[in-house]
Amino acid sequence: MDWWESWRAGIIERALEWTYHRDGSAEQWQPRISRFVEELGPVIESALAVSLALVEFRREDLPAHLSWLDRLASAVRSNGGAPLAIEEACRDVANAGLLQAMAGAFALGAWPSLGMLLSWPDVAGPGRVGALSSGFTYYRFFESNSIPLAHAHRALLAQSDVWAIATRDRTPPLQYLLWVGIVLAVQAEATAADSGATATWTLLWSPQSQAIETLLRLIGHHDELADVLAAACGDASGSVYRSEFPGRYIAAARRRNGRSAFIASDPLDEREVRRYIGLPRETS
Repeated sequence: MDWWESWRAGIIERALEWTYHRDGSAEQWQPRISRFVEELGPVIESALAVSLALVEFRREDLPAHLSWLDRLASAVRSNGGAPLAIEEACRDVANAGLLQAMAGAFALGAWPSLGMLLSWPDVAGPGRVGALSSGFTYYRFFESNSIPLAHAHRALLAQSDVWAIATRDRTPPLQYLLWVGIVLAVQAEATAADSGATATWTLLWSPQSQAIETLLRLIGHHDELADVLAAACGDASGSVYRSEFPGRYIAAARRRNGRSAFIASDPLDEREVRRYIGLPRETS
């Protein structure tokens, strides 16, 4: 909290330019990404250092850390005299902290911690979940929609000493960010979450079909993960979650109001999803 107050005051004093072109090209996104990493990267790295330690070793203390992220997210000032990109950067940091913790839980195979993160703040069941809110995928720092976020988090994690040491994994972090997007999209379908923006940014520009296949095989063959995802979706068991997953995945690809959770990416068809999970082929 002290960091944000100090950062906000310094940014206003420096009078930095916050207007960006809204062009969709990577060249136009890069200045935003560089500014995001430069300005918010250090505090996001600090949050990651805490969250990954708790995810792996002290799951019982995760709620205390997440409650601080909630407090940071709610510190938005609506009329502080500064641009929204500055006033709402505290929420951007909190969202980044939660997202990267979920990606880390995948990388570490910390399934109970993943379940807690997927259901926060309603850890008792599939209720109001922070990561399914529209604000989770709309970062004011960019003053635009969510298109650049996958690039931004890839840049943050690619240079993160915390990620490299804590996860001990050479797999590109983008794969885990992609997995988070998929499970959130399916969770949104399962719980009828009215958020057309849920997880779309993770899948923009990057089909990563091999990474999707790996996730599906993991869901199909790891009972503890399937049970955790089932609880987040309100399913009775992991076997129910597996059987429902193909339909939900396809439904996410045909999101309400015509907005797909897999924009600019070709989702697998239902037969492929069933095959990778290990479900028998449906007979006509």
